[in-house]
Amino acid sequence: MPEYKFYCMNDAGHIVKRHDIVVADDVAALERAKEICSEYAIELWERARFIAHVSKDGTASKFPTPKADERTSL
Repeated sequence: MPEYKFYCMNDAGHIVKRHDIVVADDVAALERAKEICSEYAIELWERARFIAHVSKDGTASKFPTPKADERTSL
């Protein structure tokens, strides 16, 4: 099963808690994060893969991942 981490963020966008969980999939991870951090905004990650940002009101958004040819190298 995949390992996820999620960050509980305050109104200023600062991380106040981090949790590591192992669940079946992205949906289960998001539901678990919402249960644990119900009073905060959340960022959910699976390793280096960004999954979603959820605001305090429960609105989820996912930012697009750039395609390989759109990425810039350092």
